[in-house]
This record gives sequence, structure tokens and C-alpha cells, in this order.
Amino acid sequence: MKNESHAPLAQALWPDAKQAPVKLLECRHCGRRNRVQVPRAILEPHHCECGACGEPLFLAPHEPLTGIASNAYEHSLDRTTLAALKGIPASPR
Repeated sequence: MKNESHAPLAQALWPDAKQAPVKLLECRHCGRRNRVQVPRAILEPHHCECGACGEPLFLAPHEPLTGIASNAYEHSLDRTTLAALKGIPASPR
């Protein structure tokens, strides 16, 4: 890990750095698959870049989520409640 302040946490969660889980992520810019260590993705997402194009693999905190449908983040109970409310004849739509 580049950031030494995260080293104790990473050591506590993944005592053997060689055994730390790895995931394959597709670059949102060029489509290449990248092998990313989970500890680094969690603790230092701003340092995870595509090996092919060099662009960041994760959104920055100020970047908006685009192209995502509301049902992707709605809780199932919210959907049930909204459907029940829409069934009430006098409720606003």
C-alpha cells in the first residue's frame, strides 16, 4: 500500500498480503480487464488505474452516477410501498 496510514488496517484485515483477495474489473473507459487487489480498491480507490489506458477504474467522489435506473438502488420494500400508494385512488401521482 502506498499510503502508510492504511497499513495497520490492511494488515489487520489481510495479515498475509499475498493472500489478499483479487478481483477482475473492466475499465469503464477502454473495456480492458484489470486485476485489482481488494484491499487497495477499498482503502485507496483513487490509486486504482487501468493498466492499458491509465484512466481511473472508480468514479471520483464528485463524479455523478449516470445511466443507472432507479430500481437498481431502490429497496424492495420501497417499491412495494410505492406500488401500494399508487393504488390509492385519491393519492397524488
